[in-house]
Amino acid sequence: MSSTLRVLVVDDEPALLRTTRKLLELDGHAVLDAADGAAALQVIAREPIDVVLTDLYMPNVDGFELIRQLRKARGSAPSVIAVSGQDWRDNPGMQAIAIQLGVAATLTKPYTREELRYAVYQAQRTAERGPATQASA
Repeated sequence: MSSTLRVLVVDDEPALLRTTRKLLELDGHAVLDAADGAAALQVIAREPIDVVLTDLYMPNVDGFELIRQLRKARGSAPSVIAVSGQDWRDNPGMQAIAIQLGVAATLTKPYTREELRYAVYQAQRTAERGPATQASA
């Protein structure tokens, strides 16, 4: 990774949130976190964020709705990494929704440090290309 990113990690599992935060910080990124989509939207409203790594299935505002809200916002929205406990390869419907929402990368829980690094790299590349090449909802 060539530059420091501001990454928002959104997950309702505290242990996964802590672990992901540590891994991202070890790679030199500035990390914020939120326990659900509603809290994430509040963070995004007050902080510049480059990448949002969000679980899809959470209480209150889930990851799908969080991504939809990000795509509706004016200006440049952060790149999104969608995370699920369901294997993406086994769920074409979930894959289709991720593509429709313009997700930069996907991860299946539990993920390795290398998988996380690659997803962040993909998200950074998507951000560098700009919103014109990202899919829209």
